[in-house]
Amino acid sequence: FGRDMPCPPTVVTCPLHEVHRLGEGLKTVQRHVARDGRVLDVEIQAAPLRLHRDGEDRLVVVESLRDLATGVRYSHEQRLSEVGKLAAGVAHEIHNPLAAIRFALHAARGAAQAGRTDEATQHIDLIDHEIDKCINVSERLLKLSMTPPGESEIVDVNVAVSETLSLLRWEAEQLGIAVGLRLDPATPRVLAKESDVRMIALNLAQNALHAMPSGGTLDVATRQAGDRVEVVFADTGVGIAAADLDRIFDPFFSRRADGSQGTGLGLAISRALARGFHGDISVASRPGEGSRFTLDLPEAAVSPLLHA
Repeated sequence: FGRDMPCPPTVVTCPLHEVHRLGEGLKTVQRHVARDGRVLDVEIQAAPLRLHRDGEDRLVVVESLRDLATGVRYSHEQRLSEVGKLAAGVAHEIHNPLAAIRFALHAARGAAQAGRTDEATQHIDLIDHEIDKCINVSERLLKLSMTPPGESEIVDVNVAVSETLSLLRWEAEQLGIAVGLRLDPATPRVLAKESDVRMIALNLAQNALHAMPSGGTLDVATRQAGDRVEVVFADTGVGIAAADLDRIFDPFFSRRADGSQGTGLGLAISRALARGFHGDISVASRPGEGSRFTLDLPEAAVSPLLHA
């Protein structure tokens, strides 16, 4: 904490103080500042150890610190878990095309048996079109679930954001949420890993939906401002209390308005991914007035990753 005196135990959970007071171990999460100024979220596990030294018993405290950044790196298993949450919406997206395919197959069979070849061909064309819809949905899912490549790539932000939002269409409809999308015609591009950009968009969009359990509006916009690319997610949800604004990106911190218990990792992971591409995520919010999350990334041509 950068102090030359013990921390006030009424302000900070001091492992030394608490272990001495309770006589047992504890686990706590704190924010530390490294010598180089980096902010670290750490998990501290502390335990008492009694030693007999120089003819007397001494109580010492053994501490183990774990950098939580290692716990929020997006593993492939976590990514698949997030994709799995889309199952209901994707099932509905695929159900309608499949129903149309079955109807068209029956109609095509009847037309072929009756010798109406032109009509049968029309039904076959419809079947082909509906199959394309199913393939498109599965491809969008695959782009989210695939393991990120080792090297960064040029990512079309408009495509990544719009295709990801399309996977949430059914969920938004069930919640009574209208989703608006404005794409910058300049076609902003960033140097990143496409599946990671899509996962950030998914997390921020789902975060907005969770903030509107009684319906509302989510407006998403992409824009290029000079050498920066921004994606803005603005919702009309319950907003975030001022006391929580500084904590929403902390690992394992969760305050979902829909009453569900979240993992508290979505925003932490998203910010970690964004910072890995020399970007960041910021938030502005007031209780009862909604929230505005902004993903900011360097434009591809000026990205520091070009020279990494």
